[in-house]
Amino acid sequence: MNRRSSMNLKAANPTAMNATLSRQLNRPTASPKSHQHLQKRPTFWQRLAEHPVGQFCGQFFIWSAKAPYNLLVVLPDPWTGNGAVGRDIINQRFRFCGQDFSFSQHKWKPENANPDYVTMLHGFEWLRDLRAVGGDHARKTARLFVKDWIQHYKRWDGLAWRPDIVGTRLASWIGLHDFFLSSADDGYRLTVFEAMQKQSRYLARVLPGQTKGSRLITALKGQIYACLALPNSQPRLFQALTLLTDELNKQILPDGGHIERNPLTHAQTLRHLIDIRAALRCAGLVIPETLQSAIHQMAPILRFYCHGDGKLAQFNGSSEFDPALLNMIAQQAHAAGKVGTAAPHTGYERLQIGRSVVLFDVGTPPGPGYDAQVHAAPLSFEFSSGRERIVVNCGHAGAICRSMPLSMALRQTAAHSTATIAETNAIELRPEGGIGRHPKTIHLHHDATKDQVVVAASHDGYHSNLGVIHNRQLYLGDEGEDFRGNDSFVGSAGHPFVIRFHLHPSIKASLTGNNTGVLLRGRSGAGWRFRCIGASVALEESVYLENPDQPLQPTQQIILTGHTSDKETVLKWSFKREKKPRTTADEKKTAAAEKALADKNSSHSSQHTLLGDTPEFI
Repeated sequence: MNRRSSMNLKAANPTAMNATLSRQLNRPTASPKSHQHLQKRPTFWQRLAEHPVGQFCGQFFIWSAKAPYNLLVVLPDPWTGNGAVGRDIINQRFRFCGQDFSFSQHKWKPENANPDYVTMLHGFEWLRDLRAVGGDHARKTARLFVKDWIQHYKRWDGLAWRPDIVGTRLASWIGLHDFFLSSADDGYRLTVFEAMQKQSRYLARVLPGQTKGSRLITALKGQIYACLALPNSQPRLFQALTLLTDELNKQILPDGGHIERNPLTHAQTLRHLIDIRAALRCAGLVIPETLQSAIHQMAPILRFYCHGDGKLAQFNGSSEFDPALLNMIAQQAHAAGKVGTAAPHTGYERLQIGRSVVLFDVGTPPGPGYDAQVHAAPLSFEFSSGRERIVVNCGHAGAICRSMPLSMALRQTAAHSTATIAETNAIELRPEGGIGRHPKTIHLHHDATKDQVVVAASHDGYHSNLGVIHNRQLYLGDEGEDFRGNDSFVGSAGHPFVIRFHLHPSIKASLTGNNTGVLLRGRSGAGWRFRCIGASVALEESVYLENPDQPLQPTQQIILTGHTSDKETVLKWSFKREKKPRTTADEKKTAAAEKALADKNSSHSSQHTLLGDTPEFI
C-alpha cells in the first residue's frame, strides 16, 4: 500500500468557521468556496509584496495609520525564560543556536551567523530571558533593544520582515508587554505600537503567499495576537482565523501528527496553538472547533515522540529539546491517557514493552513546501531503556547553511541508525533544502500482544537508482530486555551496504573476543550484548548532537558491512540485556553457538518473506 496516499486523507472541504465566533466577529460564516479563494488565489498586495518591485518600494514606505497607546487585551505568556541567557544579553552577548556574538560589534546582522541565530535574534523570544532576570535593568535593556530594532527596520527587509519572524516578534512584544512596555513613557509606547501596527498590516497583505507549513502558523499566531490586542485591527482577525482553520486542516494529519514529520516542529506548533487558544479566551471569544480539535489530536503524539528521559526522539530535523518545557506543553494541552503505539498517517511506530522504547520511522517524506529539513533516513530507529538512550540518530544542526556543512552532513542516511547502500543517500538531499529522489512506497506490517511487538516495513528509496529494496523487521519482547531485528536487501547484486547503529555518548562499547558481537554498558550499570549473523561487525567513531546549541559529542557506532547478492541478503541482529555476570565458559559457549548458526545461514539463503510470515530472528 502506498503509505503517503493514506497519510493525506482529509475532508474534501475545510471545516467552516465556527458560527458563534463568526457572529462575534460580525462576519458571515465562511463557506468552502471563500476558504479556497483565500488560500489559493493570492491578492494583488500579496503578489506585489513578494515581487522585486514591491520589495524595492517597501524600502521607502510602509503603510501608516494612527497608532494606539494601549492594548485592548493583555495576552498571557506563561513560558519561562533562562536567567543565565538574560544576564548575557544585559552584557550585550547573544548566545543562540550554538553561536556567540557581541551586539555592540555586529548589531542585527552578524557576519557568518547561521539562519537559526538570525531568526532567533529578530524574533525577540529572548525577551523572556530578560524577564527571568527581572528588575529595572533588565526591563530597560529590553526597551533599548526594541527601540534600536525599530530604528533600523522601519522599512521592509528581506529577512527581518520574513512573515514567520514578523509573527514571532509580534507575539513576543505583545505577550511580554507587561514586562517591558506597560511602565514606559507615552512617547516610547507610541513608537512601539506604531511599529506593531505596521507589521500587522504587512502580514495581512502578504499571507499566505509563499509561506507554508509551520512557518505560516507562526506568522498567523503573531497576526492573531495583533488583531486581538491592537485597536482598529479586528477586521483582520477573521481573515487570520479563517486562514488558520484552512492550514490546520492541511497540516494536522488524522492521527494528530504534523505534516512535516519533525517531532520538534510538532511540539512548537502545538505550543503556538495553545497560545492562540489562550489569547482567544482572554478576548472572550469562542474557540474555533478546528483549533480545539487540533490541540486535542496533537497532544498524545507529543508524548508518543518522547523517550523515557522525557525528551524527543531525533528524526527529520528534531532535537532532544527541554523536557521541562515539553512537560509544560503537554500539561497546557491536557495530554492524558495511554501513549499510542502507532502514528500511521505521520509514519512512525512505537514499540514499548516494560521500560524499553523503540521509535521507528516508517513514513515517506512530506511534499514540497514541507520538506525543507527532511533527513534521508527511512527505516531508521532509536532505542532506549528507562531513562537511558542506547541506539540513536546523530541529531540535527539547524537550518541548512553553507557556512555550516554539519547541517547537511547530519541529514544524510549515514548519520542515522539504518542501512546505507553504495554510499548513497536513501533520499536525495538538495543543498538549498528540500529533497529530490525519495521512497514512493513504504509497506508496513504490525503485530502485537501484551508480551511482544513485531513491526516490519520496507522502502523503495534505492530501487530507482540501484534496483534494491530494503526490508527491516523489529521485535521487542521479554519485558523489554530482548530487542531483535532483521535487515534484508532484495534486488540487484554486488552493491556494498553498511548498517549503522549509532550509540548514545553515555554508552560504552567494546567488541567481544571473537569480533562477532559487542558488549554495551550504560551509566546506570545496565549491560547489553549485541550479536549479528550474516555480516561483519566493527566499532567505529561517531558523533552525537543533543541540541543545535550544544557542542558535538564523540561517541561510537556499531557497523555491519557486506554486499548484496542475486538472492535475498539477510542479516539478523539482537540487543539483549545481560542478566548475570558472564564467565569465560559462557563466552566460549556463546561463540560456538554463533559460529554454528553462521555456518547454517551461509549454507543456504533465507527463503522467508519479510511481510506476512512468522519473523525469524537470532
